[in-house]
Amino acid sequence: MGKEASVIEDKLQHSATIKKKAAIINTYLTQKLMQNNSNSKQIISVFNQIVHGNGPISVKQLAEIACLSKKQFERYFSDMVGINPKKYLRIVRFQKVRLLKKQKPNIDFTSLGYECGYYDEAHFIHDFKKITGLTPGTFFNSSIT
Repeated sequence: MGKEASVIEDKLQHSATIKKKAAIINTYLTQKLMQNNSNSKQIISVFNQIVHGNGPISVKQLAEIACLSKKQFERYFSDMVGINPKKYLRIVRFQKVRLLKKQKPNIDFTSLGYECGYYDEAHFIHDFKKITGLTPGTFFNSSIT
């Protein structure tokens, strides 16, 4: 993606809220989808649901919104976005965790996980480690955040 990636990364770093970051990503991906694929309208509706939806949503539910089978949806999404929908949802949720922790620095990890749609603390820690390679405690106590 070269220069495009640098521009998007710069915009994301200067955005204050998760909604603004999601809107930047949504706009970029919408433009790319419109250029590249006849199934773009279905996938665009999914991005709108992810950005504007409240609470967690499954890949199966996203496939239903796109009016595609789960397998078709995963294939189209991966082809158009470059990562599978589950990974994308994990990244979006991770960004929400980071933002919420900045807004509420004293929140405990169990509450943080629940507020971001995780079913339990183990699920939260597992997903967190998949993205960062670190536990939430180690990550937030480091200078990485």
